[in-house]
Amino acid sequence: MPETSPHIAGFELIRPQRPLPYLDCFTTLASAAQGQSTLEASFGGGGGSSPIAQSNRSKLAKALAPTPLTWLALEHACRIRELPAESSPARPLTGDAVILGRRGQAAALTTADCLPIVLVDADPEPCAALIHAGWRGLAAGIIEAVLKRLTMHYRVNPVTLQVWIGPCIHQSDYEIGADAHTELGASPSVAPGHFQSEPERPGHWLADLPGIAQAKFSAWGIDAAHVQVFPESTKSSPALYSVRRDGQDTGRMATVIALR
Repeated sequence: MPETSPHIAGFELIRPQRPLPYLDCFTTLASAAQGQSTLEASFGGGGGSSPIAQSNRSKLAKALAPTPLTWLALEHACRIRELPAESSPARPLTGDAVILGRRGQAAALTTADCLPIVLVDADPEPCAALIHAGWRGLAAGIIEAVLKRLTMHYRVNPVTLQVWIGPCIHQSDYEIGADAHTELGASPSVAPGHFQSEPERPGHWLADLPGIAQAKFSAWGIDAAHVQVFPESTKSSPALYSVRRDGQDTGRMATVIALR
């Protein structure tokens, strides 16, 4: 496991190897204190309705106070929310991306294989975005939609963006069928090299979701040196939650950004 940060509210964290300017961001690990189940470190799914998830979300919010923390309830689609205009720490905002346009705001979402993506720009004023990107979101253009919104409404130059793709599933662990292959393949910047056929399972491929995300950023002029990718696959690492490994009942990690 790559280097982790000290705990926050009892949760061990993964941070980008290179800090992002003006932004505090991290993903929580699935590990729990001695004698606890790893599910006790879970933040639930998009709604976070279980008692454990609600308790953990409350602990995290208190640790970040007085900065208000807003959660996303995920759709696996392409809806973008914005803070502070839509700020509502008392209940989640439904969507798969959130933009922070002012200091003193924090946002979070949950994952257990999908890509948690963080973007930050500091020129001329700090601006950040947090994206949830599974194969459906990548196919629907969630990355392009966020970049377009940042460019048009926040005067962000994409070449100045810094990006972190947090803990997610990697190609060796992510098999898809024909429908997903067709939809992803039709998305901008996706190339045949992002798929590896399965000789023993005709009609199935291994899909490189982090590679697809990187290609989309490159198409918008973001230098590869500005994109950090967490090197381990969620399915292969027991310290991370993975639906592909453990099923839908597994826990969820939280990825959090706070604009200082």
